[in-house]
Amino acid sequence: MELAERSGEAPEAWCIEQTKDRPLGTVLPYRAAILHYLVHVLGWSAEDAKLALPTTHGRPTSQRYALDKDQLARFEALLVALRPSATRTILRLLPRTGLRISEACALRVSDVGYNGRPELRIGDAKGGKERVVPLSKSAQALLDEWITRDRRRRCAELDWLFLGYGNNPVDPCLLRKATGVLRKRHPWLGARFSPHVLRHSWATSALRSGADLRHIQDFLGHASIATTAIYLHVEPGRLVAVAEAAEDWLR
Repeated sequence: MELAERSGEAPEAWCIEQTKDRPLGTVLPYRAAILHYLVHVLGWSAEDAKLALPTTHGRPTSQRYALDKDQLARFEALLVALRPSATRTILRLLPRTGLRISEACALRVSDVGYNGRPELRIGDAKGGKERVVPLSKSAQALLDEWITRDRRRRCAELDWLFLGYGNNPVDPCLLRKATGVLRKRHPWLGARFSPHVLRHSWATSALRSGADLRHIQDFLGHASIATTAIYLHVEPGRLVAVAEAAEDWLR
């Protein structure tokens, strides 16, 4: 680990350096890795290690960043102009389904249209639970187009929807690198733009359209509704509208 080679540097200072200007989804993994090193390699107590490390901007109590409607439309137009690929298809799929990047990359052809309906079967999700995610018409059309176009996946014993190198599913790291390139080329996407932001954007769009928080929780596969609430970006104006609607109902 790099920290072992730089033992003269305070771990908290190294952690801050590593998390500078990184997208939201990568900060906590860095902190977790350093915490593991301090406890299991250097022999620190867990309490001392947690106190030494700074609180990151990705802490669970913070509200997550999401693209608004106009940004999502611009993002879609940006991707449509690119050459068809597994990466492009997955990035277009995420804001339509709210999938985790790991879930999208691990999809199998047999997971599409589960039980004959326009749905995705999501296996091996967090917590070991399986869930079914209904597909919108645009998401279904996107997947139908990909399955028709991508002839490479039609190997005798392979069922991966998005085939990568060595007959394995596409690596999520490729998606993270792709969003990093897009983030630099198109600053309007925001400094924190990442594949996970597209998941947040789906959740926020669903809330803005009037979806129930419990339904959003089921879509995202969260065990706790409190986790779902963190994913949502709500403008103050919307909260005011909710307060006024509640007051009108009481009258």
